[in-house]
Amino acid sequence: MAQQAPMSPVLAARNVTKVFTTGKDQSLLAVDNLSFEIGDGEFLCLLGASGCGKSTILNMFAGFIQPTSGEVLLRDKPIVDIEPRCGMIFQSYALFPWKTVRGNVEFGLLMKGLSRAERRERAAAFIEMVNLRGFEEHYPAELSGGMQQRVTIARLLAADPEVLLMDEPFAALDAMTRQVMQEELLRIQERSGKTVVFITHSIDEALILSHRIVVMSARPGRVKAILANDLPTLVWMANLAAIELHPSLSMAMEIERPTMIVFDLDPGPPANIVQCAQVGLWLREIFEHFGLQSFPKTSGSKGLQIYVPLNTSTSYEDTKSFAHALARLLEDQHRDLVVSDMKKERRKGKVFVDWSQNDQHKTTISVYSLRAREHPTVSTPVKWEEVAQLLKKKDATFLAFQAEQVIARVEKLGDLFEPLLELKQKLPKFPGLEAADLPAKESGLGISAQPVPQEASRKKKAKPADKQKAAGKRLRKT
Repeated sequence: MAQQAPMSPVLAARNVTKVFTTGKDQSLLAVDNLSFEIGDGEFLCLLGASGCGKSTILNMFAGFIQPTSGEVLLRDKPIVDIEPRCGMIFQSYALFPWKTVRGNVEFGLLMKGLSRAERRERAAAFIEMVNLRGFEEHYPAELSGGMQQRVTIARLLAADPEVLLMDEPFAALDAMTRQVMQEELLRIQERSGKTVVFITHSIDEALILSHRIVVMSARPGRVKAILANDLPTLVWMANLAAIELHPSLSMAMEIERPTMIVFDLDPGPPANIVQCAQVGLWLREIFEHFGLQSFPKTSGSKGLQIYVPLNTSTSYEDTKSFAHALARLLEDQHRDLVVSDMKKERRKGKVFVDWSQNDQHKTTISVYSLRAREHPTVSTPVKWEEVAQLLKKKDATFLAFQAEQVIARVEKLGDLFEPLLELKQKLPKFPGLEAADLPAKESGLGISAQPVPQEASRKKKAKPADKQKAAGKRLRKT
């Protein structure tokens, strides 16, 4: 399946214009300066109103007519004559009424000079593919419209063209038969891997069948839009446009209560992940004052996220208030670098500490996520030692990982975020924190938030309960 415009397309129209002569000194501009490409194995629909030039384009791909200007190409070579590698299926079934199903399917093979045994073997395979086994000796008049069109498809597949050109092949069928044939065509295309160019004026049909849709304007036909219509392409494009796609909350085991606190550190240019590392280390020190373990991860290659597992009884109201208070506290003490306000105009050159992630409707449940930019990066769990190294090196690419690197990291380090699932920690409570709607100084909160020296980190850690008490005392003294 084609995901996006390929480097080497099977078919291409480049700046194609077609003018028909309709009478003495009269002409009709059917197609004007039209360009698009079709990938190997792609199912592409040409969608447009009657008379917009769809069939004209298909006839040029088949080599039946030539463009007035521009060129159409198959495998990067101009199509200048009838092209046997492009097989055409018309609206009418175009079957020989005096030949049986087998005879019709074998006709192209007979023209190629295949022996009777070879013809029988190949015809049987494609009759089976289109679900007409048992009708080999029936004549077209004995078949329904849908069955006749299947014979046409089998005959074309037996000739083994590289591309199937289909000009509204189901237009004459009733609605129920058309639906059956659409399903059959998708199955046949998936099984055969053939490239398909399919003309339709039905939006529903285009959406059901295609990987991409070329939408054409009214005559003269021009490309109005090219729409992606398969899931891999849509995901790829969404990530490329930096739209974050999160799993549905319904995939989480329990969403009625929070199991963690999350901070999203989002840098406003020219700030980057280096500044996020500094803010992250400040946050870690605050959590350590409360005896809480925290776990960092990259957010693509742009910023950081800090997770504090709880897995104890609490509520979103409590976690959100706590997170908001800490964000305000950091902003109050580091106004040159930290902002807790969501207004984008305030983020320039600063790190936005997004506390609003601690909400039932924004719960973060995805650890790894791929952002398919020019150099795809993966949001990845990291160690605090790596965050400190990033800050020391001041290298914004130090923690940028691509998919292969992340897989290697997991194999070597294991799942760094596994503790988030089971580590039980209580949300601290101390006087003044509930006043999250007040600035930190006004609420009587204050804490020295500086990076922890390496010497200090090697000292024996106090028990969590003692550390929470000590933190409460320090906060009450400020």
